[in-house]
Amino acid sequence: MMEPILDSLISAGSWTLRNTLEASVFIGFLLLLSFAFGNRLSPVLRAMLWAVAGLRLILPFAPPSALSVFNLSPAITQPSVADQVPDRVVEFSAMTKAEVVAVPELTSGFTMTLPSWGLVLSLIWLLGAVTLISRAVVRQVRAARVIRGLPVIHEPELNRLLKECARQVGVRLKLSFVAGPPGTGVAIFGFLRETHLIVPADLPTRYSAAEIRGILLHELAHVRRHDLLSNWIALIIQSLHWFNPLVWLAGRRFLADREVLCDRVALRGVPSPARREYGAALIKALELSRAPKPCPALVPFISRKSELQHRLKMIAKPHSPNLTIQLVAAGLAAAVCVTTFTSATADERSETSRNSSEAGREGARDGDKPREGARDGDRPREGAR
Repeated sequence: MMEPILDSLISAGSWTLRNTLEASVFIGFLLLLSFAFGNRLSPVLRAMLWAVAGLRLILPFAPPSALSVFNLSPAITQPSVADQVPDRVVEFSAMTKAEVVAVPELTSGFTMTLPSWGLVLSLIWLLGAVTLISRAVVRQVRAARVIRGLPVIHEPELNRLLKECARQVGVRLKLSFVAGPPGTGVAIFGFLRETHLIVPADLPTRYSAAEIRGILLHELAHVRRHDLLSNWIALIIQSLHWFNPLVWLAGRRFLADREVLCDRVALRGVPSPARREYGAALIKALELSRAPKPCPALVPFISRKSELQHRLKMIAKPHSPNLTIQLVAAGLAAAVCVTTFTSATADERSETSRNSSEAGREGARDGDKPREGARDGDRPREGAR
């Protein structure tokens, strides 16, 4: 009864390993592309490419293409019985009695079968994935209990500003506007039922009206982009590929570019003085707020200190992306997708695998030939049948 389950586990582990190795090539090229263009690459294009990388990691199979780089790698197949039989077979009748060795019969009454390496590694992979997902769900449930008990904000001015910002961003979802303890940060939280916009109770005394407006626009942009859902998808991807550091790096890059996109929404059509106030709000949020524990459905205004420098740079020096650079980058990205997002075609891979196996058999035949200086006793007897 357990054998089909274990076989399925090994198959799932093998699929994950193959998928993560092929996707790592794709992610590596995206990192090179991002490094080569730097800030000249549009955040929209960068976020789209990281989303494509996530799609590659969860696809059950990639579309085959004759241009895929994986056509160069032979297929991993189990050798057939015919391939394991040597070309030269010595007949039993030609063997002398001295050449026959008796094999003692094993009469042990106890046998123990050790698990294969494939099964052991698959169990370790499953344990890691289940641990990460379970920990995130437990943390999420605990946060939901606390947040659902927070008081609702009834202040007319803040509610009016929230409705105005929601209309500007295009959010029609009804939000639960709640106040957290003083000193906490601003965040969007959603878990199965409703979405909460959490602000500290001392928000009006800590930030100016322009800063509050920018903060609300930023968080509502997360709601408009459905970033709460994308957090759960990212959690599943990173849990399945927890052993691959490139997956974690790609996830961090995706989140960083996502924050820049939401900053652009908050600063759309805003003059330079207001941009400086928004940057000051970022610095205040980092200095005065406690960083929340990471939850899959919690999107804070600022979560990592390492992101702040990049976001401030994009706010202080806004620039329109050069169309030529974007077209060149998009063309290179398309070439990367065609060659590394796709998988090998069956014909190309089988041909490569066949050539490799034939080369191996040729080498085996050459090894079976008697050496030039071999003694007569080492050669087959003339009269042997």
